[in-house]
Amino acid sequence: MISACEGSLHALLGAAKRAVPFAALLLLASLTAGCSAPAQTEAPVAAAPPIGATAQPFVPDAGVAFETPYYMIDLPESWAGTTTFSYSNDYTMPDPGLGLGYSTGVLSNDTGMALFSVTCFTDAWGPQGTFYATSAGSTPLLEGNYVSVYSAMFDPQHSRLSDHTEEYASYVSVKRGAVADAERALELPYYSFDLTAPEAANWQFSYDGTHRIEGDEGVGYALNVSDRTTGEPLFYVVCATEGFGPNAEDERAVAVGSPSTWSKAQVYVAQQRFDADGEAPLLDLEACARYVAVK
Repeated sequence: MISACEGSLHALLGAAKRAVPFAALLLLASLTAGCSAPAQTEAPVAAAPPIGATAQPFVPDAGVAFETPYYMIDLPESWAGTTTFSYSNDYTMPDPGLGLGYSTGVLSNDTGMALFSVTCFTDAWGPQGTFYATSAGSTPLLEGNYVSVYSAMFDPQHSRLSDHTEEYASYVSVKRGAVADAERALELPYYSFDLTAPEAANWQFSYDGTHRIEGDEGVGYALNVSDRTTGEPLFYVVCATEGFGPNAEDERAVAVGSPSTWSKAQVYVAQQRFDADGEAPLLDLEACARYVAVK
C-alpha cells in the first residue's frame, strides 16, 4: 500500500510553478507564532486594508474531530491548529488470526511526528515495538477486534517519554451502532469522498492531512486511492492553489471545484504519470471525480 502523498504530491510539486519539497509537508513547521502587543492608552483606529489586500487572512482548517468506520476521535479545542490527521482504510492479516487496520495518526504540526495512533487490532494482537498502549474498547461492528490507542515510548533521541495513552484514549469513542457504507466514505476538511459499492470492494484509500500554506497559497489535504489487491496507485485528490497545482494543460488532472472556505484553491483529481511498468494508462479522471464532493 502506498503512503498518502508520498508519490502523488511529490509528482505534483515537481511540476508546480513554485516547487515545494515533499519533505516540507512531513516536517511542517508551526505556521504561526504568538507575540504580545504593547499596551495602548487609547483604542487604536483600525487602518483600512490596502487595495488588493486580503482583509481576513486565510486560516487552514484546524479541525479537531475525525470519523472512521469503527471509532471517532474528538480532540480538545485547545489542540486546534496544532495537529493533523492521517488515515488509511486498509485492513490486513499478516498471519492467520492476526489482523490490523483502519489506522489514524494524530500528527504534531511542529514535528510531523505522531503524538498518538489509533488502530483496530484482532483481540489476540496489538502494537508491536516500544509503545505505550491501551484499549479504547471493542466494537461489535468489527467482530473479534478492539481499538488500540498507542504512542511511542521513546523520542528520536532515545529519551523516554511519559505515558499519556489514558488521556489520548479519552478522546476516542468506539462505535457500537450501525454505520452503513462507512468503509467507503470519508469526510475531509475541504471535500468529501464516497465510493460506490463495487469500487469500495476493489479500492483502498489513505489520507494525509499535512499541508504547506504560505498566506492563502499552498497545497495539501491529499487522498490516495489504490488497488486493494495489488497496491498499485490509481488516482489521488489534493487541494492546491494555482501556483502549487497541476498545469491547466495537464491531461492527468481535472479541477473539481473551489472550497467555500478556501476560495483561492481548487480540489483536483489527478494521477501519476508513471507506475511500476512505465507510463501509466490514462484514467477517465472525470469519472473518478464523481466520487469527490467539494465543500
